[in-house]
Amino acid sequence: LTDFLQTGYDLSLGEAETVQWFAVKYADTEPSTYAIFDTFEVPAGRAAHLSGPIAAALMENAPKLLSQAPEIGEVDILASIVDLKKGAGGDGRTAGLSVGLRVLFEAKEDKIQTVKEFLIVSYLSTVRRMYF
Repeated sequence: LTDFLQTGYDLSLGEAETVQWFAVKYADTEPSTYAIFDTFEVPAGRAAHLSGPIAAALMENAPKLLSQAPEIGEVDILASIVDLKKGAGGDGRTAGLSVGLRVLFEAKEDKIQTVKEFLIVSYLSTVRRMYF
């Protein structure tokens, strides 16, 4: 599976509308758990990716490589920080990055806007600290 994901990296380089493509392995999971996370500027880029060669290869190889069908969910980016200077170096595939975190949560129905505002304000304060 790791080799397959490395091939996905190579394929992602040919996708003009794919801004970022991450293949990750969760630390200390048994059985080994993997994820792919991609970013796009517009929904059309996401749609092109989902109908492109990486998605096709994943679906074709899923029965051979995965214990169950992949779970694919569309997300809307509320805030992000991509500072290539911090990740400079590495082998080109990881740009010097080697570990990360994924935090998954669901807001209470009456707190959706509050959570959204918290994430945006947190992002803005981080950017302010980085650049000002």
